[in-house]
Amino acid sequence: MESLNQAADSDDYDKHLFQNTHLARQVISIKHDDPKVKSLELFSGHDVSRRQWKRLGEILGKNTTVEKLGIQAWNIDIPGFCAGLQNNRKIEKLWLCNVDLEETGKMQSFTPFLSDNPSLKAVSLICCNIGPGSMNILSEALLNRSENTLRELSLVNAIWVISISRSLF
Repeated sequence: MESLNQAADSDDYDKHLFQNTHLARQVISIKHDDPKVKSLELFSGHDVSRRQWKRLGEILGKNTTVEKLGIQAWNIDIPGFCAGLQNNRKIEKLWLCNVDLEETGKMQSFTPFLSDNPSLKAVSLICCNIGPGSMNILSEALLNRSENTLRELSLVNAIWVISISRSLF
């Protein structure tokens, strides 16, 4: 079992999983805590599979250098990605665009990261299809943060815009 875990944690495994693309090089740099890599932005042009989302979450969960994470993708595997991301304590700014968060289970998957990351200062959710149940979960997660560091919350939709500054928390 240990050799299987070692194989799944090797650079060769990640190169193969991410198909030797530019994303593979970024992921490996992030995995090794490259101090030059301070942000990761993924756009819908990246064709990312469920296995890749899960692995990316695992790698980001252990990373200590990435401070800004931005994702614009409608195919993100939220539960798989967040299973690892929830362990990250370094990301300061998170923006998501066109991520479907209507199902409460998806938003629930984000709550450990949103609640427990003491470095998180800004969250922007842009056109993320947040349903009423998910909005309640998001509100609870942000109000019950372990550290009082959140300074900005932006919820942007095609019809409405809400921006909440630090003074309201």
